[in-house]
Amino acid sequence: MFAAILLRMFRVSNNRIVAIGQIVRRLIVFVTVSILLIAVIIMAVRGMGQWLAPGSAASTIVTTEDCPQPCWRGIRPGQTTISEATALLKANRPFIESVYAARQGKDVPTLDEAICWTIAVSPRWQGCAGHGVLEAGPVTQVELSPPSGSFTLGEAIILFGDPVAVQMCRRFTSVYFSDDVEVIVTTGQAPYLDPRQSVFLVRFLYPNVEPPFRFDIPAWRGFIKWHGDPIC
Repeated sequence: MFAAILLRMFRVSNNRIVAIGQIVRRLIVFVTVSILLIAVIIMAVRGMGQWLAPGSAASTIVTTEDCPQPCWRGIRPGQTTISEATALLKANRPFIESVYAARQGKDVPTLDEAICWTIAVSPRWQGCAGHGVLEAGPVTQVELSPPSGSFTLGEAIILFGDPVAVQMCRRFTSVYFSDDVEVIVTTGQAPYLDPRQSVFLVRFLYPNVEPPFRFDIPAWRGFIKWHGDPIC
């Protein structure tokens, strides 16, 4: 009788030990997974910080909180005239340095009548706003030209959000964002996009009913390798 009681007590204790062991193993797995997730999040945050540091020249130059897109320093495509843009730029000194008129074939190959300026940062950024020769009235686009390596695609995505479409070309690729913003990236011969690739040009475009890109331009699918011929 006494032996039976001891055997039963042993079985109960053994079951409790097994149950406690299972709980401990599950706890170890939970803690390990949590630590790995926290490490991944920290690495992601650090990576984003490397793309665009708070208060960096790129974030200060490209966007302002009081100017919803498409807009730059109060210059709005489709609303602001060249004379109004000139006044806004001169009022932004000393951030804006030289302001000068430009013509197609000299300073701005994509515009026929424009006002251009340089930005007082080192290395110097340049910008232009204007319209085509057959387009009277307000400016139809604003362009910013960052120095090579000073602004990347990763920074643009942090500022403007996820792209909506991509037009791949052999040397330069147009990445389109919502709110009529276009970023032209220097891709060279690489058949892929990378967040570290340098931005050649930022365009704030006239807000039309139709999007600023062709209907057959592929949608944004992330940083993947492209196959086939460029869509240019």
